[in-house]
Amino acid sequence: YGQLIEAGQGRLASMAFGGDALAKGGKRPDTSVTIVALQSAPVTLNEAGEGEVSVDIPDFNGELRVMAQAWTDDRYGMAEAKTVVAAPIIAELSTPRFL
Repeated sequence: YGQLIEAGQGRLASMAFGGDALAKGGKRPDTSVTIVALQSAPVTLNEAGEGEVSVDIPDFNGELRVMAQAWTDDRYGMAEAKTVVAAPIIAELSTPRFL
């Protein structure tokens, strides 16, 4: 533990607080969360009420919520579903917290 916690040298620990107002909260923490928000132009549906939309999804592994809206002059509807996007092999590497 001597490499993790500084030895006390026979002194009592004192609390240190304040003095960080200029940091304005400091740097934002590094995060591995990827936010994906994509939109498609309106698509004309066929006689059966079906249409096809293609979007390029960035390098992403996780769950996406797909939403669709449909409308005519006198009707409106919407639907949503979740789908999982995953590469065949997923590796999340990290370095040790200390050496």
